[in-house]
Amino acid sequence: ERPSWHRPAAPALEEPAADASVSGTDVSFRWSVPAHPDGQAMADYHIEVSAWADLRWPLSPNFEKLLSRTPQRGTTTWRVPGIGLLNPDTAYYWRVRARDARGVWGPWSAVGAFRCEAPGVPLDLTVKADPQAGTATLTWRPNPRGTRPLRYAVFASDEKGFTASR
Repeated sequence: ERPSWHRPAAPALEEPAADASVSGTDVSFRWSVPAHPDGQAMADYHIEVSAWADLRWPLSPNFEKLLSRTPQRGTTTWRVPGIGLLNPDTAYYWRVRARDARGVWGPWSAVGAFRCEAPGVPLDLTVKADPQAGTATLTWRPNPRGTRPLRYAVFASDEKGFTASR
């Protein structure tokens, strides 16, 4: 115990704003540097994003991060590591806490909530191959969940389990 050391205050959430609708799934988070009673600098931040309002579980390991282990280290921002990791029209919750230069963690911030406005994943995807013609026809149905898509991008690979990416 070190009674002369004090905890940093909880950061204030800035973006996404409370109950915001975010365009797309490429979401950036931003918070303020919390005050510290001893004037200590902040050394790290811990951010969590969850589908549960009580943040009992993060969505995945991608959504529970120490900022010092991300490209955004040294800042008060964090960006979701990939487009499409969040679903449209789904409530998400987030919070962050700070660690000072002495290694003392502060309390969690208030919980923020947001939703993504984006098209849903296409439904009923089917492929009909014509071996004689050497062609395949891909069909799907637009997802009624989320916003209306403007266009579709189709990705393919001969690698098992490939990740679609531009």
